[in-house]
Amino acid sequence: MKFFVLLILSLAIFSFSAAQGASGAWTPVQWDLNNDDLVSTLNYAVAQATFAAMGAGQLSPDYWQWTNVISIQTQAVDGTDYEFNVDIASSSGEKAKLMVIVLISEDETEETLVSYTISKM
Repeated sequence: MKFFVLLILSLAIFSFSAAQGASGAWTPVQWDLNNDDLVSTLNYAVAQATFAAMGAGQLSPDYWQWTNVISIQTQAVDGTDYEFNVDIASSSGEKAKLMVIVLISEDETEETLVSYTISKM
């Protein structure tokens, strides 16, 4: 009987911590064009990812910028990861979808490209 009570209590505590956005869980973020920090992080993410993608031959050499924000998520683990899903376009009219993750250090002094995925449209 004690085992059963401990099991139920453990499950309840785990469920509560998961519902509270425990460390490591991805949390959706509402896009706000007036949030300078969010816009700055997105601009950094797109610049770094498109530069890497051009170097890898995944995008043509051109000026690429985001045109539409599809979704944003954050995850707090040794800093804050931001995952952006956006539409991007080149100055010559090419279009693609970009999923990019950047890490903001805990002291908010460094931004690092973690990963990206490009899907040409």
